[in-house]
Amino acid sequence: MRTRALLLVFLSLLVASLGATGSDEYLDDFYYDYEESECLADEGSPCRNGGRCVDEWGSYSCVCPLDFTGKNCEIPVNSTCLTKGCGLGGECVFLEHIGRPMCRCGDKKEVMAFCDDGLHPTAAPATPTATAPPEVSSTPSAPPNPVPTSPNGVVLKPEVFYALVALLCILMKLILAAIVWTTIKFVRRRRRRIHRADEALSEPQSPKTVSTIVV
Repeated sequence: MRTRALLLVFLSLLVASLGATGSDEYLDDFYYDYEESECLADEGSPCRNGGRCVDEWGSYSCVCPLDFTGKNCEIPVNSTCLTKGCGLGGECVFLEHIGRPMCRCGDKKEVMAFCDDGLHPTAAPATPTATAPPEVSSTPSAPPNPVPTSPNGVVLKPEVFYALVALLCILMKLILAAIVWTTIKFVRRRRRRIHRADEALSEPQSPKTVSTIVV
């Protein structure tokens, strides 16, 4: 309390000496911030276990170390659902309004520290009763998906089956490419032969000279 009173007196003298306008409003704001600050309470910071207090308007929040959680960093993390889980399919969620992780359990998503059997009732009666064994069909059921087999009847694994199909597709593409390349090469050769024959026919033939021998 002495520190608070001395600080208020010092601030009043400083504002009065400067003659600043709106000093009353400034003092009111400062007094509210100082007086209402939860982080500067007489009993000390509300954050425990080394948590850092962050002052907010009319409230506060704690920045907790990794091993603690909660509004005031008072809950060890290893005691929450973050490490223990929720059990029975519960979901661990962090609830901001209470500042700690909790479990949402059951179909109604009830908030609890841990899910128990009471939130998941079953249709079975409480007292044991004699029940007839389930009927087993004598006819075998067909498999949902056909299993690929090789020509000799050996069951193939899906990976092997798909690999064989891929290799077959690649082989067919290579054969088709070879046929196309051979056809193109044959056509080009034929065109060259025809072109050479046309050039030979179009060239003028030189007249034959007959030499006479005088005896």
